[in-house]
Amino acid sequence: MVWVEVFYLQLFPYHFTVYAMQVRNSGPSKTYQKRKRGRPPHLRHPLGVLRNIIGKTQQEFALLLGDYSHHTIEAIERGALELSEQLAQEISNKTNINVGWLLRGDPRALPVDTRNRPYTRKTFELARVREHPAPGGGLTLQELLHWAADKHCRRVLGIIASAVEKGTADLCDYRLTEALDNLEKRFGCDLHPTSQRGLIAMLMRSQIGPKPCKANSKAKKKQEF
Repeated sequence: MVWVEVFYLQLFPYHFTVYAMQVRNSGPSKTYQKRKRGRPPHLRHPLGVLRNIIGKTQQEFALLLGDYSHHTIEAIERGALELSEQLAQEISNKTNINVGWLLRGDPRALPVDTRNRPYTRKTFELARVREHPAPGGGLTLQELLHWAADKHCRRVLGIIASAVEKGTADLCDYRLTEALDNLEKRFGCDLHPTSQRGLIAMLMRSQIGPKPCKANSKAKKKQEF
């Protein structure tokens, strides 16, 4: 609301007219204040709260589930699509989140895991470890390196090869170095030469592949004659 007041001053031999303007309620409107106090769109559904805890985008979360698109995730978080019991159970299997907490649909409720304990990012990481367990104790260094070469190193080589084909090798190298630096800060790094030589040997064997058996080689010789 704007108030305008007019004052007349008479100072002989001149007359002055003074206009004074006062602006009230210059702050944000009530509609804006209500909108500002509301929850962000991605936190209006428990699914968005879960994503925020584990640090996943809608696209990354869809990839985690496998059979769903990010459009489905976005529609559920907006309230345009109801979260089914089947999808809630699949999300629980992947993240260890409580199914009941998801289905109740209250984003203000405390997130809990399947044992009703407070849910954190560490809960999610432990759930992923259980789904893809590392080999237990008692393994030799050779067996451990074989597991690492088969599970991680070949995958990294495939990512680098794909980046080279797409012309993004420099960006891939930057991202990979950044990720490895973060992992090294958290878990350390064993630079023992025996470990490195054994790992390189494992990688070379995995790339070369198995040798043909004697029976196959004899059959090829007979075909040549």
